[in-house]
Amino acid sequence: MTATPASHIKFVYLHIGKTGGTYIKNLFQANDIGETQGVAVTTHRYTLAHALVKWPEAKSILTIRSPIDIFRSAFVSRKNQGWPGHDSPHTAQENIVFSHFDSAGELATALDSEDKIRRDLAVLSMENIRHVGKCLKWYLQGVKFLRNNKDRIARRVQPVDATLYLSTKRWSVSNGLPNTNQLHSSTEGGHLGSLATRRVLKLNWPII
Repeated sequence: MTATPASHIKFVYLHIGKTGGTYIKNLFQANDIGETQGVAVTTHRYTLAHALVKWPEAKSILTIRSPIDIFRSAFVSRKNQGWPGHDSPHTAQENIVFSHFDSAGELATALDSEDKIRRDLAVLSMENIRHVGKCLKWYLQGVKFLRNNKDRIARRVQPVDATLYLSTKRWSVSNGLPNTNQLHSSTEGGHLGSLATRRVLKLNWPII
């Protein structure tokens, strides 16, 4: 199959981990929306900077979500090895993480532990849980980068608004998908508790 020229791609959906990207990808496939129609979908290996370089004439579409909810969802998803949407075994590092931390709240609290060994383990865990290590700042670089490239961003939407937005563009999104939202709810993985714990999480998990 001949690869679609980069110049033909006019829109790129940047698949940011734990923001409903798998649902959007499946929605595109169900409606025959792809590179032939000028739409590309990235894997998790792409940052916004990578996408802007690879598809120089395209604008990006992103679904975004609260960093706290992304963290909670990522913890639960990886603890369950991607189930129910995926089947992705733990890495060796993740096996260590989940043998010490049973919930997202427990991990977040450990980031501020007075026990240096536990605190260091928590910091290392944040770097080694898939989808947690790749945080929003990894994907989007930061506020300055977004401002400098605002003309290359078609839209930033919450996952629940994405279907409506796509329906209003040039693509006909008529074939919906079963209501099997793969976004884990904001209460899964344990409540993060106090405002202090939330502050610790934000400090230790860089956000834009």
